[in-house]
Amino acid sequence: MKLKERIYKKCPKCHSTIDTLQEESFGCDYCTNPIDDKLHPKQKKYPEILDLTVFWKDDKTIHYHLCSWNCLSKFLKRLIKKEKDIDFISLPICSFYNPHKGQTPKDLIKLFKEE
Repeated sequence: MKLKERIYKKCPKCHSTIDTLQEESFGCDYCTNPIDDKLHPKQKKYPEILDLTVFWKDDKTIHYHLCSWNCLSKFLKRLIKKEKDIDFISLPICSFYNPHKGQTPKDLIKLFKEE
């Protein structure tokens, strides 16, 4: 979810872009907590987000970014209400390699135990 748009400084005469005044900013698609540093982590191989892809029946495909398994679980419950409009969902991977807080395999298993 985009929280802020990128804002450019424009040349008053030719209207070309001179500089960036504000970078775009993204948040978790469920809780809206900022995830910019997780989308493009410095000196890390993989983003620190859970990427959920929904393939809608109208041929639209939307990628959602979530900050934890807990947010993903709540987001899926919200999506289930629209199940007649969805073809299928591609779930994020559960990584044992360098998992991040809220995204560990144990965090995922906890959700199954709570249900």
